[in-house]
Amino acid sequence: ENRGRLDWYLDGVLVESAQEWYSASTTVNVEKTIALTIPAGWHQLMLVVNGKNASSTNYRIGITSIRLIWVSR
Repeated sequence: ENRGRLDWYLDGVLVESAQEWYSASTTVNVEKTIALTIPAGWHQLMLVVNGKNASSTNYRIGITSIRLIWVSR
């Protein structure tokens, strides 16, 4: 589907570049994942549209929710 690419920033630092959201067919409820080590405290997560796949005709991004999962180490 006609979607863009996302850059993910944590506290102003790029942590994932050009995550692809394009699909040749319509998709729903797709999970995209990235793994981050985040220290305790308050943080800012920012998502920025950064281009699109050559096959895409749009830069749209549709996010239903963001889920953070704590993993004990």
